[in-house]
Amino acid sequence: MKDNNRNGVIFILIIILTIIGYSIIHLYCKGLKNDISSGTIIYENNRKKQPVNNIVAIKKGSKPKPTKSPIIEPSITPIDEVTPTPTVEPTVTPTVKPTVKPTAKPKPTGKKDEISKNIVFEYNYNDGNYIYLINQFPIRDEVGKSLQGEKRTNDFTLRFNKKASGVQYTITVEKLDGSTLDDNWVKLYLVEDGHDVINCYRSNNRIKTFNEYNKYNNKNNERILYQNTVTSSEANRGYKDFTFRMWVSEDLELNNSNYLSESKTYRARINVYAKEI
Repeated sequence: MKDNNRNGVIFILIIILTIIGYSIIHLYCKGLKNDISSGTIIYENNRKKQPVNNIVAIKKGSKPKPTKSPIIEPSITPIDEVTPTPTVEPTVTPTVKPTVKPTAKPKPTGKKDEISKNIVFEYNYNDGNYIYLINQFPIRDEVGKSLQGEKRTNDFTLRFNKKASGVQYTITVEKLDGSTLDDNWVKLYLVEDGHDVINCYRSNNRIKTFNEYNKYNNKNNERILYQNTVTSSEANRGYKDFTFRMWVSEDLELNNSNYLSESKTYRARINVYAKEI
């Protein structure tokens, strides 16, 4: 009987102790929960004053505030302080144009005819010592004496040896076949070393026509322009220059039907002869 009572008491004590322990545990847990909650509130109240590692504690049920990106103001350097970047001009190599020399007109090949053992006749025309008149208009003597141009003038030179002193020479004009202009309309004029040859003038100071010059060796188609003897000074100098001109006389009247309806030409050649003493 005693044993049964004792076991009953022990059982009751165990129950009582169990209830007490559970109560203690419950009270402890509730206090701990209040402490934790209280601590969270304290931390929440102080988070603006003392944030820890940039972490913000958020109350339960509250919406997080959007984090704004910091506004970065652009850094503007005043214009006066800006160091301009130098402009680098591209290096351009200038185009070098080749030097083009104008095509020079080939000079006529000089020709020489030996007149004697001491005199040489030299002229600079490829087609020989000829002169032409083709469909030319009449002109005054003042104009004809200053004519220039190939086929209307003929330049030539007589070259002398030192032994040429005293040698006689003659310059003539020979009318060539095929000429259709009358001799009395053709003016002949010669200049030696820049001076007029007196033989080319009439008594009235007009230039002579072809038929007014003396015949050479009685040839009707060859007339004497100039005759002279080489002087010692000319022989020492070694040469004498001449210019021959030919033109249509102003006395030709163009109302002449023969000259208006037909083409007229005149072709002549310069000849030089020498006689050794």
